[in-house]
Amino acid sequence: MSLSSRRQRKNTVPMSSSSKILAFNGEDHPLSPLSTFSETEPFHHRHDVHTKDHDFINLESPQMNFNQTQSSSSLRLVILKILNILFDRLDPLSKHVFHRFGSFSKFLLLLVACIVFLEILIFRFQFTYAPHAGFLSDNRSPKFHNILLIGDPQLTDRYSYKFLTSEFSVLSRFIFFICDTFMRKNFQSILRMNRNNIHTIIFLGDLFDNGRQITDDEFEREFARFNSIFENRDSSIKTLYLSGNHDIGLERWPHHVLERFEKYFHTPLNFNYTINNYFKIIGINSMYLNQKGNPVEFISKNIENEFGRNILLTHIPLYRDGNCENVDYNQLLHENARTRPLEQGEGFGYKNMLDSMYSLALLQMTHPLIVLSGDDHEYCKYKHELQEEGFSVYEHTMPTFSMLQGTRKYGYGILTLDLETNTMHGIQVFYMPKVWSIFGFYGVLSVTASVYVIFQFRSMWYYGMALSSALLTWMLCQVWWWLVI
Repeated sequence: MSLSSRRQRKNTVPMSSSSKILAFNGEDHPLSPLSTFSETEPFHHRHDVHTKDHDFINLESPQMNFNQTQSSSSLRLVILKILNILFDRLDPLSKHVFHRFGSFSKFLLLLVACIVFLEILIFRFQFTYAPHAGFLSDNRSPKFHNILLIGDPQLTDRYSYKFLTSEFSVLSRFIFFICDTFMRKNFQSILRMNRNNIHTIIFLGDLFDNGRQITDDEFEREFARFNSIFENRDSSIKTLYLSGNHDIGLERWPHHVLERFEKYFHTPLNFNYTINNYFKIIGINSMYLNQKGNPVEFISKNIENEFGRNILLTHIPLYRDGNCENVDYNQLLHENARTRPLEQGEGFGYKNMLDSMYSLALLQMTHPLIVLSGDDHEYCKYKHELQEEGFSVYEHTMPTFSMLQGTRKYGYGILTLDLETNTMHGIQVFYMPKVWSIFGFYGVLSVTASVYVIFQFRSMWYYGMALSSALLTWMLCQVWWWLVI
């Protein structure tokens, strides 16, 4: 064997079975500086490395201090052993952590899904799973004209409750936000889920809760608030606004209040609107019956008395002396709801029904196809009969659109006209999700989620992450309703 071969073999150090190279992703890293060398062989500074399947490390040794090299080798051995022990200990711990984090991720996903359902999807599902949900899907033909009927949104303001001292207080803003957001969610869902299928929108009065007594500056702010809730970006949809007693009062209020309503909503107090050059929508100011330009005078000058063409709108319902056809009063008694038919009553700024003689005059002058009213906050279907003329017509009093008007059922109506046959195809009332049920579900969800996180993960870090994720999801849902839509 030549001298050079012997020298090369002498400088070749086999790796012991206990030697390790720091692994990355389960494989030995070829460039790792952490290697273990045999202490029985002379150690020299690495000058050139040639590896073959990681079996040998070939070293060519320049001149250097042997003691310094030996101490460096020992230090590297110690570091490598410490790292190996550390990774052996961390491996089961990391698996446990990732397992817990995986469970927590699934929990967060479920929590976020529940919030998205309560904030967004539940308002969409009412058109799919609610009773009569197929009514609109059957009316998508171009021959149908669908009218959205909204009664008594009655925006809550600082005069609505005695404990609201200012419209700018934290409590007032919180109540306004909850109520306004709820109405906006429902209104925008109606338009989006029935895109190109809503052709006219009619508000049946009481747009504000105290529009008759607030100042001009307050009225302007309430008007901007109203438009932000009932924002309609489709210019092809015609919107009509009927005044209510909470908007302009009864008889005694200054004329300025009436003019202000007409100015902002661009709708006369008495109006008529034609659909398909056939149907006449007649809106009357039922709060001012004895002044100049009263409904009887307006109708006699502007409306033809033709059967089956007129649709009469009145905020205050016509006189009735019987029960609503759609109400099971025995069931209402069991549910602690109102158990008697609407009774006549009148006070400061309100009136439950029009007088019987005035109601009769309106019916005889218009012979309407249908009568639509509001004010009572609860849905009622009542049949008026003119026995001497052999004429009868149904009046539909729409429910309130607001969650804060003393009723557990709030909703809206859809009136469908057939433009080919010039007949009324049908009318249907839809009830919105109950906001108090949503709040109750939030309460159960909060308690259940808190108990689960605390007892399952036993860490405030996980609890903080869950709370932050829930709040962020809720805020993004509000951004969706107010900015994206």
